[in-house]
Amino acid sequence: MSDTSSKCFDYLPGALIEIDIHSQTITYMSKMAFSLFGYSRNDVEAGIPVRAIFHEEDEYKRAVEITESFAGNSYRKSTAYQPQEEQKLYDFKLTNKAGEEFLGECQGAIVLDDSGLPKAVRVYIRDLTGQRLTESSLKESEAKYRLLFEKSKDAILILENRIFMDCNQATIDMLRYNNKAELLTTHPSQLSPEFQPDGRPSAEKAEEMMNLAVEHGSHRFEWAHLKSDGTVFTVEVLLTTISSDPIHELIYTVWRDITEHKQAEEALRTEKEFTETALNNQQDTFFLFEPASGKAIRWNRAFSRISGYSDEEIAQLKAPEAYYSPEDLELASSAMEEVISTGTDTVVLNLICKDGRKVPTEYSVTSLKSDKSGRQYFISIGRDITMRQRVEQALEKRIIALTQPMEDPTGIAFDEMFNLTDIQRLQDEFAEATGVASIITDINGTPITKPSNFCRLCSDIVRQTEKGLANCYKSDAALGALNPEGPTIQQCMSGGLWDAGTSITVDGKHIANWLIGQVRDETQTEENMRAYAREIGADEELTAEAFHEVPAMSKEQFANITQFLSTLAEQLSNSAYQNVQQARFIAERKQIDAEQLQLQKQLHQAQKLEAVGTMVGGISHELNNILQSMFLYGELILEQLTDETLLQSMNQLMADGSRARDIVKQILTFSRKTKINMQPREIHNIVLDVVDLERATLPSNIEIKSDIDLNCGPVLCDSTQIHQIMINLCNNAYHAMGETGGLLSISLQQIEASESNSFSSSSYLELCISDTGHGMTAKVSDKIFDPFYTTKGIGEGTGLGLSVIHGIVEMMQGSITVSSELEKGTTFRILLPLADSMEERPERQDEKPLLSSSMSILLVDDEESILKTAEKILSGKGHEVETVSQAQQALEIYKQNANKYDLLITDLTMPGMSGEELVVALRKLDNKLPIIMSTGQLGIEDEHRYSNIGVSGFIQKPWTARELIQLIAELNIN
Repeated sequence: MSDTSSKCFDYLPGALIEIDIHSQTITYMSKMAFSLFGYSRNDVEAGIPVRAIFHEEDEYKRAVEITESFAGNSYRKSTAYQPQEEQKLYDFKLTNKAGEEFLGECQGAIVLDDSGLPKAVRVYIRDLTGQRLTESSLKESEAKYRLLFEKSKDAILILENRIFMDCNQATIDMLRYNNKAELLTTHPSQLSPEFQPDGRPSAEKAEEMMNLAVEHGSHRFEWAHLKSDGTVFTVEVLLTTISSDPIHELIYTVWRDITEHKQAEEALRTEKEFTETALNNQQDTFFLFEPASGKAIRWNRAFSRISGYSDEEIAQLKAPEAYYSPEDLELASSAMEEVISTGTDTVVLNLICKDGRKVPTEYSVTSLKSDKSGRQYFISIGRDITMRQRVEQALEKRIIALTQPMEDPTGIAFDEMFNLTDIQRLQDEFAEATGVASIITDINGTPITKPSNFCRLCSDIVRQTEKGLANCYKSDAALGALNPEGPTIQQCMSGGLWDAGTSITVDGKHIANWLIGQVRDETQTEENMRAYAREIGADEELTAEAFHEVPAMSKEQFANITQFLSTLAEQLSNSAYQNVQQARFIAERKQIDAEQLQLQKQLHQAQKLEAVGTMVGGISHELNNILQSMFLYGELILEQLTDETLLQSMNQLMADGSRARDIVKQILTFSRKTKINMQPREIHNIVLDVVDLERATLPSNIEIKSDIDLNCGPVLCDSTQIHQIMINLCNNAYHAMGETGGLLSISLQQIEASESNSFSSSSYLELCISDTGHGMTAKVSDKIFDPFYTTKGIGEGTGLGLSVIHGIVEMMQGSITVSSELEKGTTFRILLPLADSMEERPERQDEKPLLSSSMSILLVDDEESILKTAEKILSGKGHEVETVSQAQQALEIYKQNANKYDLLITDLTMPGMSGEELVVALRKLDNKLPIIMSTGQLGIEDEHRYSNIGVSGFIQKPWTARELIQLIAELNIN
């Protein structure tokens, strides 16, 4: 090879070698060949055998055969060489001098000698190792992509020119198609309702969304899609443009089902709106702050309105320093320490408003600790007591003025005894505070003060008629008569409203009357008032309109106000002569305040229980749906498991699920949102059974003393719950006495009504359970029935036991109280009214054999997991099951093929049309179709109502498949 050719070959991108045909050695290597094979020029000059560059013997032999095929045998037989018309490319496994293998693409050409015969083979070699690695990586990447594509939980689709070309299995499952082929033949417009939630046509808006994706490369939005069964659901869509070529446009589409997310968002939004409305509509101030930093977290409009600060200012101010004077801050600090120690406290402080006004406010403060951050917060509920203080101050001022006794009580006039301006203000504030009408007259009925809070019905309508005015005078005269026994309460002779009156005397002399009233209770009706209007000749429509403006309150509340009035009048009368009356009045006022405070605590407790009851009712619905799905999936798995270890683990999971179900039932019992089997029963046998059980299980250091009346009458109850009450209270007593032991006393007696006024029935039962344990403080006793409150350690109690017992006793129209003293023990006293009869309902019969005949069942529930598992289980029992997630759709399906179905099973609580509405609609079409209602909350009143609209049977969530099939058998559905 000439030097010129050699230098030219050094610039080739690949390697060039020349092999001598006769010696089978490499006689030339280009610069790139030296680099590729690792040889030197000396190696070439010494002669490199051709075999040395092939990795395997077979590769070398193949190279020889290829050379012979296109060079012929001319180099062996010295015959003329016939050149090949085309030179092919061949891949060989080659090796370098270091023994490292690589893949080479080879192309050869024959070199002739001067005689025209082949003397050498010139081979051009290109290293393919990198290229093949790239190709392998591409194949591996493609395989990984396909795996991710198919295994993704999100639906993935490929659109080519806006037509479906490919999709994954998640898409098929999400849209409920049978296979990919069926889905890909569907036009995209068929997968959306005609209109989107914003009212725009789906076809028009879809084009806009895809155009945005092409324009910007990708686009994310929410979309309403259709499943194959017509169900509408919400997805989050991500469109990514792969190719925007108008001839070959490719769009990569990802759908994520966000139905549950949207439902959760809606539930949170509704809950937030409810909370905001509840907080902002109350007149009391609400203020939540962090005591460590003084930062305000939440407050209501009442706080902003009364304080005068804007929301922006409140967020910046530090509590409590910004709102109270230095002298009040010490009291506030003491109250905060009490809250930290006990969890709650009540304190009266002067709220300093932005304009400098001081608003006397009574605060109820409660501690709240965050589970996540561990931070402590204070909730402060404040009530403006300005009006109350004014009444008290005015009353105190008048009492002081009357402390000097008068020598001659004859001829005393009211205006000589009192300052009419103060009395008028006192009367006005009394009427405003209590909501009743009020006036003071002399003994002849002549008004002394101006009327306060008079209603339009009395002043502008009834008293404007001759007969009505005469009746009013008769009533006023009766009310104003001196009554030594106390105030007079009666219905007005003119319209039947409630009025009351008390006398004001000085040293026994009747000088004036204080009259209140013009209120109504549930006994007064519009029809009665219309009849009275016709009787006295008043305008009937105006009378009815004014009647509804009259303040309404219970007789008990009015009686309490009347008693307060009587006390006030008595003090006004007697304090003029006897200073000791002032002390008596103050003592009585304190007693009234204490009673009002107690009533307020009871009201707060009732409101708290009601609020928790409402909350747990909503929570239990969601928990029951989760547990329902868990039970059904568990049953499916148990039917398929054979491994004993896995069976044990699964049975434990099911047992834990049952415990969760029991807790939900306890919560529902507490909130009185569940069905209770109440029957007249004699409970002394239950009590005796528990006594025997406790004797057998409690340690010997605890003595049990029982006093059970075996002749007790029946009470309306559920025997299981009576047992639950006994066990819970006895266990609490055991924990209170602990290792030291003590005495557990259990008594049951029948008490006659003459010994107590607690019940309207003639007799009641008194059940007492006492222990000699460590007892409780008064603060603990006040909270003992609060839900989730417990004095036990972590993991030892849920705090639901006593609150559930409280709920059970209240459902039985009874009462439960606790008395306790530290180191002296605790006594729980339960009073239950006797039932009228002992008519036992028939006991439930033994379980009927499960049905074996096949039925066609229409199953309706908005929980997808419940539908799937229930369908599998019932289908496995030989039934034909059709599932629907919306009640309205179920109704349409039934209309189309009413004779197909033997049974309908429907959930009660569903979005859109409820289960109850579905039953009503179906009963208009078919009065014979058996219907089973599935619900997590079923009270006795609910069962009666649903039975009346045509429900055949009820099953309470979470239920098992066996319970459902058993119910079907009990209903004799064929």
